[in-house]
Amino acid sequence: MTPRPFLRWWSDEDGSTVFSLFWTLVLMALAGLAVDPVNAWRHKQFLKQTADVSAHAAVVALATGVDPVGMRSAARQAVYANLDADRVGEVLADPERDIELLSYDPATNTARSATGGPANAALVRLQHSKAQDNVIPFTFLRVASLFSDGDGLAGWEVTAEGVAAQVPTTRCKGADMLLAGGTLHLSANNSFAAGYCVHAQENVWMPQNNSFASGASVSMPNLTDCKNKCDDKSNPGAGQASNEMNLPVPKLDQLIDRLEDAFVFEARSPEKTAFFDGKSGLGSLLPLAEIGYPVTALTRGAVVHLSRDDFQLLPVIPSGLVYDVACDGRIASLGRATQGKGGGKNKPSLPNPANGSGSSVSLDSVNAGSLRDIALVTDCEIELGNKVDISGSLLISTRSGLKASSQSRIGAAAGNCEPRDRTTVLVRGDIHIPGGFSGSNTSFLTAGSLHMSGAGNSGRHHGVSMMAQGDVHITAGHDFVACKTEPALQPQALMIRHVEPRLVR
Repeated sequence: MTPRPFLRWWSDEDGSTVFSLFWTLVLMALAGLAVDPVNAWRHKQFLKQTADVSAHAAVVALATGVDPVGMRSAARQAVYANLDADRVGEVLADPERDIELLSYDPATNTARSATGGPANAALVRLQHSKAQDNVIPFTFLRVASLFSDGDGLAGWEVTAEGVAAQVPTTRCKGADMLLAGGTLHLSANNSFAAGYCVHAQENVWMPQNNSFASGASVSMPNLTDCKNKCDDKSNPGAGQASNEMNLPVPKLDQLIDRLEDAFVFEARSPEKTAFFDGKSGLGSLLPLAEIGYPVTALTRGAVVHLSRDDFQLLPVIPSGLVYDVACDGRIASLGRATQGKGGGKNKPSLPNPANGSGSSVSLDSVNAGSLRDIALVTDCEIELGNKVDISGSLLISTRSGLKASSQSRIGAAAGNCEPRDRTTVLVRGDIHIPGGFSGSNTSFLTAGSLHMSGAGNSGRHHGVSMMAQGDVHITAGHDFVACKTEPALQPQALMIRHVEPRLVR
């Protein structure tokens, strides 16, 4: 029987078999040099994308206030959602080491370990390695093992790192921003000038006829959530203004607690000093004296502790002071220990107006009129009645929200962007305000939701900032113009983006 061609070639004794085998191996090696590096590069890119996604998930968790354990858990979940561990093996050698909290400096593009310091970034390191027993196997280059000692060449070893950080936005300043942790709903006929930002972490919904000047911005993490309304046909200018961005709402609950400490429990906090610096001096203290409050020791920035009823007895509220007002009729400082550095405060259990108990503190033309340069910190709901005019002040409700009459007014005159004239409203509950209520140079910050009705004939706002951990609803007819300033008492909004820093060890 005639041998098959392959067997005749294999049994040939003229030396050509060895020669042919040599060139076969050479050709396979050359093919391997063409194919295997491309395969390794493909796996490295996929590993890099997974590291980036996982670092982003870690920083999102960090921005919502989770601890390092929760941050690492979020990163691991993102890794395994993108890579099948059963197929590619374990790409995290040591989660404690390979998912790392960092402190990132955007000015120098450097990052260092955040151990013992502020953390605003996360690094995720992934690998295919012999140590992990998940190298990327060779295909054609496997033949090279025939010429190596020991275990031979097992495959490619690759590593990838991803770093995400919270960094300041460059598009707009804090004074010029509508920011919602949920949905931001715009009715028709609102306009946004250059430098003004509109953002929602869930989605921006704007049916039609909202206009965006060149240099304005409307954003959300995923533009498909705009439901085909981020275009010029539906909303003029929205096409060039729209972009994808992850911009979590700052932790306003924590800000409320920190500013309450700074203004009520600390004698000379940096926040209080900066707030009263450059403002007018003490107003007449006679109204306080008339209700029996001791005034001889009061200086600018001093704390006046009042019950709600005593506060509302004041015919005029003297400027230059901090008013700590308790809603249950007791003196606000009752049962509270002054907080020093490293100390704590012991607050009494007070009714929660948001849950239907307790009451509100009202300001109206009887006891307020033109109110300027004060700080009001209260556990009451804040009600602003008829003909109240507030500027250069700070209003904080530690437990509830704010609502206002259409005949009241807060903020500076149009065009006034002077930082010392800015008014800040910070509440734990919802904000309900009429459209003409808000003037210029004002910040509204709420741990709840914000509702602003139609503007009527007074809807032009310079430097009005709104931040809500819930939803924001803006009815028609408002014109938002940028002041291009960073308010002192307002937390800076930080976007999450990928960075490639120089690591400092």
